[in-house]
Amino acid sequence: KKGLPVEVQSAGMGEDNQSAADNAVLAMKEIGIDISMHRSRHLTPAMVRWADFILCMTRSHKDILVTMLGVPEEKVSVLGNGVPDPYGGDIEIYRQTRDALIEILDPLLPSFSIVSMSEEHVDILAYLDSLCIEEPWTAEGFLAELSKDTSYFRLALTDSDQVLGFCGTYIVSDVGDIAQIAVAPDARRQKVATWLLEDAIAECKRRGVTTLQLEVRSENKAARALYKSFGFVEDGKRPLYYHNPSDDAILYSLNLKEETT
Repeated sequence: KKGLPVEVQSAGMGEDNQSAADNAVLAMKEIGIDISMHRSRHLTPAMVRWADFILCMTRSHKDILVTMLGVPEEKVSVLGNGVPDPYGGDIEIYRQTRDALIEILDPLLPSFSIVSMSEEHVDILAYLDSLCIEEPWTAEGFLAELSKDTSYFRLALTDSDQVLGFCGTYIVSDVGDIAQIAVAPDARRQKVATWLLEDAIAECKRRGVTTLQLEVRSENKAARALYKSFGFVEDGKRPLYYHNPSDDAILYSLNLKEETT
């Protein structure tokens, strides 16, 4: 619902292909979610490799994964102080487990959504850009991007339609280019740039991009740290590329072909 680049799979330590308990189906139906067709799956090594994070309901689950199955400990987290297994209980215990899961999981996701840029956003994006860089784009410049198939512009938006930041990416054939990531000054340190970059990478993978590239001021330590955390490697420099103030542009690239394989 938030438009976030997140994929989730469900698996457990029990048997494969088991139906959800009747009370589980009823408890979820009460909040508009139909799990009547859900079937259990046993956790496999392929799922472990696929996952960035594995969330467990209890400490014992984590111990089994780490100690017995050799899953890296930093990849596994226990939800809150643990969520009791309601199996075999009455409808009330299933409701309690359902509500506990929602309460614990909700803060793990950001409070904003990621949406595609539209004409109504161009003025505020131009203003936001003026707060972030010395030579900002105009509203007309943003508007022109809406008609280009090669442009992928997305923004982080609160429930009250406040724009927190945006990311513009160009995708031509198998090459992607991050044109700019900008975050409003009062929205920094909220992982806005992280989620926007994650979204851009996911879209590039979906379109078959093999190389994603970008450039950044050498003095922008925070941005450079972010890109390195995603696996971007430094592969060039453009001396005195930026003005007001003068600075070198550091070139980075990310090999998405290797990530896919």
